[in-house]
Amino acid sequence: MRFYMKHTDNYSLKKPEPDDFYDVGDFNANADIVDGELRKRALRAAGAKKGNLAEFDGDGNPADSGVKIDDLRTADILFTVPAGTNSAWSGDGVTTAFTCEINVAGVKAGMKPWAEVLQSSVLSTAREQLKAFMLIDDMDALDGKIRVICLSKKPGVAVPCFLRHNGGGAA
Repeated sequence: MRFYMKHTDNYSLKKPEPDDFYDVGDFNANADIVDGELRKRALRAAGAKKGNLAEFDGDGNPADSGVKIDDLRTADILFTVPAGTNSAWSGDGVTTAFTCEINVAGVKAGMKPWAEVLQSSVLSTAREQLKAFMLIDDMDALDGKIRVICLSKKPGVAVPCFLRHNGGGAA
């Protein structure tokens, strides 16, 4: 009988020798490791297809939105909301809201902006972008600009966005 057990190189799965006693606990521990690693790979594989935008499903896992990035470039207006550390932001979030004006070609005053986050295909980055996007309380359209308004907190990371519009001058 051995006082140590061999383990696999990559995931430290337990490798009993032929003369060792069988331990159901060792088998279950190995199964839990394999199950966890397979789940991680399935989540990464379930993200956006190459060239498509990612979105999150109801469980917070990345999924393919079916929207092609190239289609957005021709149909929608792309812009980036800068991180809160950028000097483009003004306001203090106490007496005045945080605001930032972003130059965006094709935007006209009076449009009602409807923006969505253009999420990264990297899950951790996409989550940070979505968290930052959720801090945006309102957007106003000015001639050639979008004014972003955050009432309590500025985004922690830059947020790539696309502005939906119908091609007729109204967003």
